[in-house]
Amino acid sequence: MSVKAVFIGMPGAGKTTVGGLVAQALGCEFKDSDDLIEETAGRTIPEIFAADGEKGFRAIEARVIQEALVGYDGVLSLGGGAVLTASTREALRGHPVFLLNADNDELVRRLTSSSIIRPLVRDDPEGRVATLRREREDLYRASARYTVESDGRPARRVARKVLSIIDQLEQLVVEVEDEPTGYDVVVGTGLGRDLRVACQGAGSIFVCYAPEVAKRKDEVMEILGHDHEVISFALPSGEEAKSYESVIRLWNAFGEAKLGRDGLIVAIGGGATTDSVGFAASTWLRGVPLVLVPTTLLGMVDTAIGSKTGVNTPSGTNLVGSFYTPIEVLCDLGHLEGLPERELRSGLAEIIKYGFIADRRVLDIVESAGSDILDYRKQPLRDAIERSIRVKAEIVSSDPHEEGRREVLNYGHTLGHAIEACDPEDIRHGEAVSIGCVFAAALAESAGMAPQGWTQEHRRVFAANGLPVAYPQGDRAALEEAMTLDKKVRDHQQRFVVLADYGRPQVLSQPAPEHIDAAFAAIGL
Repeated sequence: MSVKAVFIGMPGAGKTTVGGLVAQALGCEFKDSDDLIEETAGRTIPEIFAADGEKGFRAIEARVIQEALVGYDGVLSLGGGAVLTASTREALRGHPVFLLNADNDELVRRLTSSSIIRPLVRDDPEGRVATLRREREDLYRASARYTVESDGRPARRVARKVLSIIDQLEQLVVEVEDEPTGYDVVVGTGLGRDLRVACQGAGSIFVCYAPEVAKRKDEVMEILGHDHEVISFALPSGEEAKSYESVIRLWNAFGEAKLGRDGLIVAIGGGATTDSVGFAASTWLRGVPLVLVPTTLLGMVDTAIGSKTGVNTPSGTNLVGSFYTPIEVLCDLGHLEGLPERELRSGLAEIIKYGFIADRRVLDIVESAGSDILDYRKQPLRDAIERSIRVKAEIVSSDPHEEGRREVLNYGHTLGHAIEACDPEDIRHGEAVSIGCVFAAALAESAGMAPQGWTQEHRRVFAANGLPVAYPQGDRAALEEAMTLDKKVRDHQQRFVVLADYGRPQVLSQPAPEHIDAAFAAIGL
């Protein structure tokens, strides 16, 4: 029997809050050494300090901690000064000890706003925090196996970092530094405990799902139902979920459930589901906390990351939407099991796009993997997903509201969205993007911005992975009309994201008619 995690750190570092979240996620008990001391002594900590002084308190503390480390298999949080005692430091050896660290200003802010009385920092908190850090910093560092920063981060994100360290061989966490506090994208299998952490502290929980993932919805209801009131709501399948009517039905359902700002919305499904539910969450009461659980490859590497929500209009795709940051994105790779091959290849198109625009290693992984690239149990797909998420997270973090650099993510999407608008029933998003990337490559090559053979290289890579590279059945006039509504249009001038080479994006404004002709010819029109 041994503890699963021990937390140490300065007063106010968040040991009790984070420790409780980690214990909840692990499904085990949480104990705070201060509570154990009061139980053992039959007195409060201020009473012990008043009667026995700090020396007497430390003796009781050391004995209680040593007993807990031997006979307890949950999560344990230690008082800020526990490491001052040599016998406690010795007892901590060999245990998974986490130092939670925050700067002095943050500690003072937390301590002075807390209702908990802390005898050592009650008077002159700024001075005492500075003194305590000088006295204890080296002892904390020497006692900890891991250090996790907690400055300005929600407790759930700090807990997520701790859990990722505990499970570092099985789980990936990518941080997206989006406004206002950022969020984590968690990639792994069996992420039930991560869902519990994300939803901790919520009032009622509203689970929105696509009909084809009803089984996943049932699993989520089971995970959350022990601690929360959970309500479920089924959306239509596919792009129908992104209609005005679907959003209005969601709003009405929120109202009937009396969903307040202390509630939380969980969206389970593909990109259409997360887009639509995200928009509804951002607008209901001007924003209710949101957790995204994408169940398709496209959702995991693209639509669930980046804080963009959207619904469709008769004029085009995603023309109405908002920027709204989820509190967590949970990509459980087990959800990919049983997906149709066409659906997987649609997501693969976005992965290939990332290889062209930013990380050529992604293309190497895809091309060398063969059929393994569609098997979530195999390392190539896991590696490709990880690198794709990191590319998008880095770009989104640098340009959260699509004011500049983020436009590169729209490579292939100008024509792609037009195809979707003109042919919503018969083509997947990734298939449209694949054709759109060939179109953009031909546009750049015709304009002399890309090397000769650039279009053929795009055809080769996409086609080798079972994706369409031509669209001879299309109506060119309808496509050109749909492209005029692209969000990159400025002053009625069309703008296309193109590549001069791998990882070298540029914007081509108002291409010459002959270059547009060449691009359409490249896709069979």
